[in-house]
Amino acid sequence: MVRFVPWLILALLAGSCPGGVVIDDDSSPGDDDTGDDDTSADDDDTGDDDSTPQHYAVCPTTIDVFGYSNVAFTFCGGFNFPSFPSDEEIAPGIFLPGFDRYDATLAGQLQARVLDDEELTGRFGTDWVIRSCAVGGGTLHNFVDEGVEEPGQCLPIGGEGGLYSAMCTQDPADTILLGATHANDWCHGGGTDSPPDVADDDPTAFQEHFVALLTRFLEDRQPGMALVSPMSEWHGQYQGTIDEPEGCFWTRPEWNRTAPAMWKSDPPTGLSTDPIFIGDIQDEFKRHHDCCTHLEGVSCAEDSWFSNPPEEEQLNMGDGWTHFGCDGAEAVTDLWFAELKAALMNNTFDCP
Repeated sequence: MVRFVPWLILALLAGSCPGGVVIDDDSSPGDDDTGDDDTSADDDDTGDDDSTPQHYAVCPTTIDVFGYSNVAFTFCGGFNFPSFPSDEEIAPGIFLPGFDRYDATLAGQLQARVLDDEELTGRFGTDWVIRSCAVGGGTLHNFVDEGVEEPGQCLPIGGEGGLYSAMCTQDPADTILLGATHANDWCHGGGTDSPPDVADDDPTAFQEHFVALLTRFLEDRQPGMALVSPMSEWHGQYQGTIDEPEGCFWTRPEWNRTAPAMWKSDPPTGLSTDPIFIGDIQDEFKRHHDCCTHLEGVSCAEDSWFSNPPEEEQLNMGDGWTHFGCDGAEAVTDLWFAELKAALMNNTFDCP
């Protein structure tokens, strides 16, 4: 099955990502308290991993990959939808194997890796459709029509939500991968960017909103299986620069990664499936960011995963502060492929 928007072919540009990045998944101490549901072979020993095989009444060979630039890989040649699309433009998503800008997205990278994996193709065959449903502004509040009540009529960065609620609603896949974040919600503090009247840190309210929005996302889409990584990567605070190092100390990325613990303490009911929360590699991204020298307890890497282009080139290359390039994209792909393969091999499904 080929899925594409009519105007896409005119917009295709070349893009690629290098290989060779090794991830530490959730074996690092920083991942031990995330409440993740990782099923991969290098699990931590915290007892939070669900290793009991589950049965899913779907065949997992159709997969929709949702997220923002962290899975669109926009700054490694990946496809990004226009800023204000119509529902008709985004409903089909993107599935165009062989076209560079699809191949460079997380979905395209996973499509290639799955087809190159003899264990997966031996068990599930070669008829896979892994569709990209990722867009630069694809945060949690933009994927659902109904938002959450913020204090003082505050709105998350980017304004009213629901902009991408029609994303991939045409022929929805049985399985969803979601690179989730609500880090643009500055209405509960967690950084120096919050409006003055709502600047007090309130991680509990932030996490409650994360849970509410994720619940609505799953209620709307009713997948047969869902894997969720709450902000797999780390970057500097929105609109910050290395000249303002206080933007290195924002805490909303951490609030994202700990939100699954709140979900698990009182799981929402009535969903088509319980999400599998996977780990993150925020600690590794901190090592490859210019903020590293300002952060305590972080061993800085020699290379940066965040480009620093001239201002006139930032539109295509990112700002070097919140946008990572190909090395980071490869690390995120490694994480997702390991977790996806583990989930597929360790559980049972209804396939022809």
